[in-house]
Amino acid sequence: MINKCAGIILDGNKILLIRRKGTSEYTSPSGQFEMGETDIDCIERELYIGLGVNTNKFEFFKTFTTDLSTPNNPIAIHSWLVHISREPFPLSDIDECLWVRLSDLPYAKLTKIFQKDVIPYLSSIGIIK
Repeated sequence: MINKCAGIILDGNKILLIRRKGTSEYTSPSGQFEMGETDIDCIERELYIGLGVNTNKFEFFKTFTTDLSTPNNPIAIHSWLVHISREPFPLSDIDECLWVRLSDLPYAKLTKIFQKDVIPYLSSIGIIK
């Protein structure tokens, strides 16, 4: 199993999505763990390197498990609600970051796990509308 961390970053009824270089799909900021990292270490590193932001509050949200992209090697994404210190901007391997309302982004542009699991769950519990 591949373990990843992800930051769910909200601003009112908007969610921050990123698009990595060389891709056309949007997702939340995320990355794989480096040796010895905790979830929070991983999220802090990914957000600082990819978006130039520091974090100041964490709340565990949910672990999403999928084999949609990798049938022989499932992915577990440990998601945290995260507050960031300032407006993000794309760095490193991120080509674009944007704040969107759920209704503003067609599902076809989301990664499979985001489309099938994350957004419906956020919507079902009323976090985003």
